[in-house]
Amino acid sequence: MNGPNLQPRIATVVDLTCARRRVVCVCNHVIFDGIVIRSRVVRLLPRGGAEALCRCKAWVTVPVTYSESAS
Repeated sequence: MNGPNLQPRIATVVDLTCARRRVVCVCNHVIFDGIVIRSRVVRLLPRGGAEALCRCKAWVTVPVTYSESAS
């Protein structure tokens, strides 16, 4: 059983010609296609970065860029 305090699983990173590298979960589901995070649940981490919840219930580290909008 997966609990909320488990460490995220290691994901496979595959080269593409997109804006960034695509991220694939250990269950072979594409979480990040180089442009879009394909998950309904994404948690932003206080130390920077983010994790997305895969359909196999594993947390997978995904790239996130923070920016401030000019008002």
